[in-house]
Amino acid sequence: LSSDVCSSSLSSGINAEYGEDEVSSSFQELLVEIIKRPKFDEKAEVDEEGVKADYNDMIEFIDARRIVDIVYLLTSRSLSHISMLQEEYYQKQGVELYTVLESITDHHIKDGLVSFLSVASDYPRYCAYELHNSMDGSGTDEGSLTRIITTRADKDLKVIKTLYDEMFDKSLYQAIYDDTSGDYRRTLLALL
Repeated sequence: LSSDVCSSSLSSGINAEYGEDEVSSSFQELLVEIIKRPKFDEKAEVDEEGVKADYNDMIEFIDARRIVDIVYLLTSRSLSHISMLQEEYYQKQGVELYTVLESITDHHIKDGLVSFLSVASDYPRYCAYELHNSMDGSGTDEGSLTRIITTRADKDLKVIKTLYDEMFDKSLYQAIYDDTSGDYRRTLLALL
């Protein structure tokens, strides 16, 4: 499928799910651009001059509240590049980039940008946080819980487990045990 067909289909789906007035065009742009993102070699060396140029562009985009330009810049760079951009921003501005983006955006676009930056800066920590959210409160978001446990099991689940324990003063094993039951519980715990 072409990216235009996917973009059109995604926009239609978002409008059907949330209603056209509920979701900003900036948020739709963010979702579409994330889906269209090319696959980057995250192990490749990051161009430090490119990070500095992006920092200058980001300052301009933030000052002018050019949200769509911010979305295009962030979604067209590798996660390693974005992580370095966040560090550059913090070193020069004394404030986290996500904090500034939170202050100039609202609703879905704010959550989307903050999540995207969280993934870029510390993916295992982001996963630990999302695991907690999937089991916090009444009910379980089984889709999120299953997705994270199964996709990270052979990659970095040990790191995520350690972070979870540190962040929430409860072991991930115990949280899953307390929040699930039956074969579902046994399967998830076996993957840990």
